[in-house]
Amino acid sequence: MISSPAGKRWTAPVAGAVLLLLILGVVQADVLQHVIGKWSQWSEFYSHGYLALLLGVYIIYHERERLSVLAPAPAPGGIAVALAAVLAWVVAELAGILLLETLAVFFMLVAIVYAMLGGAVTRVFLVPFSLLLFSLPVWSPLPAVLQVFTADVVYAMVRMIGLPAFREGQFILLPAGSLEVEESCSGMSYLLAAITLGIFYSWLYYRRITRRLLVIAITAVAALAANILRVFIVVYVAYRTNMQHSLISDHFYLGWYLFGGLALVLMLLDTLMLRRRQGGGGVQLARTPEPGSTVPAGPVPIVAATLSMAAIFAGGPAYVDYLERTSGALAPVAVQLPAGTDGWEGPKRSEESWEPLYRGAVPVKSDYVKGAADVTVFLGVYPRQVQGSELVYYSNRIADPAAWRIARQRGVTATRGGLELHEYLLESGAGRQQLVWSWYRVGGHNSVSRFRVKFYQLAGLLTGNTRATLVALATEIRGDEAAAREHLADFLAVMETQLLAVADGTGN
Repeated sequence: MISSPAGKRWTAPVAGAVLLLLILGVVQADVLQHVIGKWSQWSEFYSHGYLALLLGVYIIYHERERLSVLAPAPAPGGIAVALAAVLAWVVAELAGILLLETLAVFFMLVAIVYAMLGGAVTRVFLVPFSLLLFSLPVWSPLPAVLQVFTADVVYAMVRMIGLPAFREGQFILLPAGSLEVEESCSGMSYLLAAITLGIFYSWLYYRRITRRLLVIAITAVAALAANILRVFIVVYVAYRTNMQHSLISDHFYLGWYLFGGLALVLMLLDTLMLRRRQGGGGVQLARTPEPGSTVPAGPVPIVAATLSMAAIFAGGPAYVDYLERTSGALAPVAVQLPAGTDGWEGPKRSEESWEPLYRGAVPVKSDYVKGAADVTVFLGVYPRQVQGSELVYYSNRIADPAAWRIARQRGVTATRGGLELHEYLLESGAGRQQLVWSWYRVGGHNSVSRFRVKFYQLAGLLTGNTRATLVALATEIRGDEAAAREHLADFLAVMETQLLAVADGTGN
């Protein structure tokens, strides 16, 4: 504990920081609930969050001697950080980007420590902040990248040892069946947990920042290697047992066993090397308190900093609430698909079971027929997007996963106008196949990029055009996939302009 008289100069700044933490917890309750929800799911990438929090608290307690010689004092720079973080949160909230909202709240937390306790104290908190950062659900772009990387490396290893395998997207095709390298196979869980352990281990045994970064990098590489080895073992076992081994469907713990064993070996090697360096005087583990200011802050700066930060934290949500109230309620949306032309008859009542699942959208689905060709059109319209009911959302699906499996997905370009599309090959349990083309239409812009969609969404808030739509076309594959693709291309060449008008709300 920080003893008197040092403890007295901590009382007022800490009290102000605690008050700001309570205010932040109230105004950002939704973000905090989101983080805790991710931490509480064992199958999630962020289930190590509670451990990271406990390790951070331990580090702060262990550094109490360093803190005891410092005199916490308000820092104007912290108020500037808080203002920038709240402005970023407002933009993210208006655009419905939960990842950026979470990151903004993290920097609000950093700003509280910096603004109320000063730069010297904040430097002591850098390692706990790092642990917290790598446990927050802000790393969602990484799994897709790691998924492709894992599939690339595993396929290269499989071919290297001579297995008769082929690659199609994220699927590795074997004689007895196929295996998909899903996002859960990306190694994201192992990577974030490894970085967390690497940060803590490097803090325990190293003082130089270069050595710490090297330890963290080695543990991260070990995590990725363990995951690649896990996927490779599953593929190899699947080939040797003709897809009959239980490991094919239940290999969650295999990766943790591999990563744990590899991490243990690395720690033992590092410990042996560390002892040798200590014998030669190469490593100094003792921590000596850093000299700091011993001049306590007066009550006026502390009160001023607390009130300023409180106003900033409360001002962001109040401004967003004001915009939502003054924008008014939107009239109910009735979406009517256009009449078919150039031989395409429709819209007709659709009996097709395929339908995208987009939470909060106003859905409309109809069929168009031209000779033997049959195209199903789906529009999912969002007059205005709010958090959890938006065009780009993690739970949205191009088809019901209980009825359809994505056998392949890729980007394609339509023949007319260079329109970029997502192409999905869907397979049902009954053996049916659907070819699906889809794209996003936001504020008069077409895109398949989630990041561009968020940008267009934010621009729409500024211009008043908040409408966003998923446009999807599907046709059943009856033997020839190329023929199905021609049906979609022909329909799109004829009906694209009318469909976009409906998506924009100008063709109803």
